[in-house]
Amino acid sequence: MMEYSSNPLHFDPTGHELIAYNPRAGFMLGAFALCMLVSCGIWGVLARIASANFVLRGAVATGLLLFGAVAGLGYVLSSPQAPAPTKQPTNLFLEQVRPGFSR
Repeated sequence: MMEYSSNPLHFDPTGHELIAYNPRAGFMLGAFALCMLVSCGIWGVLARIASANFVLRGAVATGLLLFGAVAGLGYVLSSPQAPAPTKQPTNLFLEQVRPGFSR
């Protein structure tokens, strides 16, 4: 997401009403899958000596906690871009929209 354009050129929003264009959702899904894969791999080592029910619950809980930590850290580290400062405040009075028209 480093300088990833959320508004690509030639983007037609009418074609994406059913499936919204949201690149962050894909990154989150990938991070979730990777966290679950790592968690299941770690708990899979313990599967030989522990019961299957315990290992399965431990893998799911650890994967969810790991994903929460990764997503939370990503949220904290991603700084929202501040809007560019304007020289004058925006006034949308009728005089500015239609010069010469009085209220």
